[in-house]
Amino acid sequence: MLKPPESADERGAGSGRELRATSSFPDRLARALDTLPAALAPLRSARRGGGAMALALVKKAVEVGAMVCMQHAFGIDLPVGAAILALGMLNLSTLLPIVPANVGVYEGAIVLAYSRYGVSVEQAVGLAALQHLCYLLALAAPAVLWAGAARWSRAVDTARR
Repeated sequence: MLKPPESADERGAGSGRELRATSSFPDRLARALDTLPAALAPLRSARRGGGAMALALVKKAVEVGAMVCMQHAFGIDLPVGAAILALGMLNLSTLLPIVPANVGVYEGAIVLAYSRYGVSVEQAVGLAALQHLCYLLALAAPAVLWAGAARWSRAVDTARR
């Protein structure tokens, strides 16, 4: 019969520093690889995995569409392939978050991609900066709206009391 753990050390409680200090990198890697099949289990279902893949593809299509709209707003007539190239370079360059909000890295990837299609550096920098601003606003807008609604709700509750 199994005996329940009696101390915090036996239960694995604590900050986790003890575990990291005593386990080697190969042990941690082996534990991570052991949990991989369980983490990928939802992808075995065609409905869940297919839905996730469809959502990811729709997201990328919307991003390409937004890039094409920005190109047209700047008066740049490029094929859709330019937006796809720019998005691919952008995704690869921002995989590792080096600076907050990828400022500079984002713009550099876009400028590099569009300069391959003959767009002037000045125009590409403006396009990249505005595109990045729109992306950050779309990312932050729901949080700002939620925070504002929560603050307004608290103010209304306080006024009622």
